[in-house]
Amino acid sequence: MKKQFWGLAAFVGLMLTCVASGLPAHAASGPLAAISNPSGLAFAANALGRAVSERAWLENLLLTTHIVSFVVLVGGACVVDLRLLGLGRRIPLRDLNNFVVPIVLVSVVTAVSSGLWLFGAHADALIGRPAFLYKMLLLFAAAINALIFYTGPYQSVAKWERDDRPPRGAQAAGLLSLLIWVAVIFCGQRIAHH
Repeated sequence: MKKQFWGLAAFVGLMLTCVASGLPAHAASGPLAAISNPSGLAFAANALGRAVSERAWLENLLLTTHIVSFVVLVGGACVVDLRLLGLGRRIPLRDLNNFVVPIVLVSVVTAVSSGLWLFGAHADALIGRPAFLYKMLLLFAAAINALIFYTGPYQSVAKWERDDRPPRGAQAAGLLSLLIWVAVIFCGQRIAHH
C-alpha cells in the first residue's frame, strides 16, 4: 500500500511540475496569465521542443508512445473503477490492484514523459487552448481522486473487498474516476482536432 501511495503522490508532484514548467516566468499572478500571454514560454524554446518539432518521425514516435501509454493507463484505471462499482466481485480488489497499479504507474511515467516532449514542441499552440487546460486540470483531479481513495476507503479494503457492494466512498471514487477519464479523452480528442 505504501508503494502505491508514494507512486500516486509522485504522480501528483509530477503533474504539478508539468503544469508549472509550462508557465512563463512572468505568470506569478496565476495560471490564467499563461493563457493570456503564451509567447514567453521558455519550455517551448528549449532544445528538446525544437528537436521534436523539426523531426516528424520523432514526433510520430512520441505521439504513438503517448497514446499507447494513455490507453494502458485509462484501461487499467477503468478495470479497477468497474470493480469498485461492483463488477467482477469474485476478483479480490487487492489482487486486482497488485496486478494493475504497477502497470498503470509505468504507463503514467511514459505518458507524462512523452507528453512533455510533445508539449515542448507545441507549447505556444497548446497553452492557449481551453481543451488543453481542462485536460491538465482533469488529470490533476484524477490524481487527487486516486490519492483520496487510497488514503481513505482502500485502507479498510480487507473488510469489504468480498462484500456484495463496496462502501459508498469506494463506489463514488470509482464513478468519479470513470467520469474524469471520459472527460480527459474528450479533451484529448478536442486538442487533436483543433
